[in-house]
Amino acid sequence: MNIRLEKTKVGNNPYAIIDLPDEDCELWKKSASFYKGDWIKALNYYPGIWSRVTPQYFTFIESILPKIVNHFNLEGSKIESLNSNYAIAQTPSEELSQLQKIPHYDGTKNNQLAIVHYLCGEEFGGTGLFSHRKTNLERINLETEESFNQTAKEEALQAKLNGYIDKDNEYYELIAYCKAKPSRLFIYPGNVLHSAIIPSQCKLNNEIAKGRLTITSFISFDNNIT
Repeated sequence: MNIRLEKTKVGNNPYAIIDLPDEDCELWKKSASFYKGDWIKALNYYPGIWSRVTPQYFTFIESILPKIVNHFNLEGSKIESLNSNYAIAQTPSEELSQLQKIPHYDGTKNNQLAIVHYLCGEEFGGTGLFSHRKTNLERINLETEESFNQTAKEEALQAKLNGYIDKDNEYYELIAYCKAKPSRLFIYPGNVLHSAIIPSQCKLNNEIAKGRLTITSFISFDNNIT
């Protein structure tokens, strides 16, 4: 296991990249359901479908967290909630809504982490962390949420954005990037602006073996750090 503890180049916000042995990828791929009825359309702006993970996956995540919580100032914290799902991005870039073309955040508290576990290769891009140019925000909290959402929505609806964001643009600066790699975990605060980065030439599909398969996890801890 190779663990890299990093911080963003602008706001000094923490993130971590963990590379696991190759067999990890095959293990979790085999655990994914091949029954189409087990996959549903994502309930948020995620551009694809979701499916449940096995109970063993939660145990796996719980074994990883002690190795990185100090980096996120969460030492001594207990897990309050843990949600994980298989995810396959499958929406073509030309079918994205305007709000799917910009970075988003998962919550407004500092005690939340998000994890993207890649079960696919670098041809499917990766994940980026962003800073919003107009407001200079990287992390969204209760105080900044309303004003940011209003500004970001106005920009998205007025701009002529093309497909998945994959680099800096007029509205957002890319401040950290994790390239997809089988058995790689990308861990970052859930209130940091982030987005899947998918190359324009990438051919998305809904196949477990050949698609942009990941496992996404959302974790809340029992203290709200500042």
